[in-house]
Amino acid sequence: MRRFVLNRSQDVTGISGTGVILNGVEHIPGGLCSVYWPKYGTTGQYPSMKVLEAIHCYNGNAVVEWLDNPDRNCEYCDNADAYEMNEMDQGQRTGNVTAICKDCWYSGVQLVFHEPHQ
Repeated sequence: MRRFVLNRSQDVTGISGTGVILNGVEHIPGGLCSVYWPKYGTTGQYPSMKVLEAIHCYNGNAVVEWLDNPDRNCEYCDNADAYEMNEMDQGQRTGNVTAICKDCWYSGVQLVFHEPHQ
């Protein structure tokens, strides 16, 4: 998972306001996104970041700002658009991680986890 905020510079409708208007999580690379609008206490889901950005970032009025590992390269193909995943064992984090891009994720690459880099 990778966390993000949506930072809006201009509010053409007068509903959401400007600044950070929502908090979100992209669950898997290129996949489902869950969001929370603190101003209204509401939640929503989008099938992908591409859809979320098409709806909320039109005409350059808002940008997605990633909060987690924005500069990680994929450990499987060296693509710069990757993020960290935590290894899980019976619902608990093991402390081991890997970084993967959406292309490698969807290709079914075998994940190899390791201790985090310091």
